[in-house]
Amino acid sequence: MDPVITVCLNPAVDRVLEVRALQPGQSHDGRILLSSPAGKGINISRALSTLGIPNIAIGFVGADRYDEFEQTINDRYTRSQLMRVEGKTRENITLIDPEAGQATHIRVHGLDLTEPEINRFERKLNLLARKGRVVVFAGSLPGNVDCSRFRSMVENCLRSGARVAVDAGPEALRAVRDLPLWLIKPSVEELAAIVDAPVSGDEDIVRYGLQLSRSIHQVLVTCWAAGAYVFVDGSAMLGQVDLEEGLVRSAVGSGDCMLAAFIAARLGGLNVKEAFRESLAAAAASAASVQPGRIDEEAIIDVLFHADVEPLDTQEDRPE
Repeated sequence: MDPVITVCLNPAVDRVLEVRALQPGQSHDGRILLSSPAGKGINISRALSTLGIPNIAIGFVGADRYDEFEQTINDRYTRSQLMRVEGKTRENITLIDPEAGQATHIRVHGLDLTEPEINRFERKLNLLARKGRVVVFAGSLPGNVDCSRFRSMVENCLRSGARVAVDAGPEALRAVRDLPLWLIKPSVEELAAIVDAPVSGDEDIVRYGLQLSRSIHQVLVTCWAAGAYVFVDGSAMLGQVDLEEGLVRSAVGSGDCMLAAFIAARLGGLNVKEAFRESLAAAAASAASVQPGRIDEEAIIDVLFHADVEPLDTQEDRPE
């Protein structure tokens, strides 16, 4: 199988701490649950590897964490081609309060790249983006890579014949919304930014999801606890997973696992409905773990029985 290219422009080290009865402004005793290289692109590569999908992770990492990333990422299915640059890799912190069942996320600014570093990366990306190959742009943009530059990177991949998936922030998604992408995965808030309109309920999600699917092949919209939608060729489906109360520990990285599982299932030949079910199960299995972007295949199988996908009544229904 041709490897999936995961573009990790702004990776991070994720620190997950458990803090019981968290109250802002107060001192607390905490417990470190995890400290690991992450970020959307890295999480997607990690999940693809778990699912047996060969992939190459490209992007940037600060010199202070380069060796750690290399040792963590490279495995049987994932090959790291991250570029070592000067500076410190950003760190994100998640505070989990098991008593309240809540997680607080703190994200920080990434690396400030130089023009030669960006040019070097673009040359590497252009070499790897080939006809038919899936290229996934995931995560926030680092310093000095604006939305115009991001769009140019995506356009170059499309010109090569690559199938491009984008799971980025609102501004980056807006910059590429008119391009013939293979897949996008916005949240409801990001969907509103893409279409320049308020999205206040299911009807709005369906309306704008179908609108985007006229030019973008597959649109996954995540709604957190409410589930997710998928839109393909004028068809719409709603997916939900009924998990036991208290099972969810941290939703960090669950969307990355959803995207990875959907891509893996589609590349494996599954139709949209079955790929959507598997992606929902992967997201739920990830949310039951404190480790961002990590999934267990047995856990996915267990959750799969609780994943429900409902085709919605639309003008067209061509989910294949």
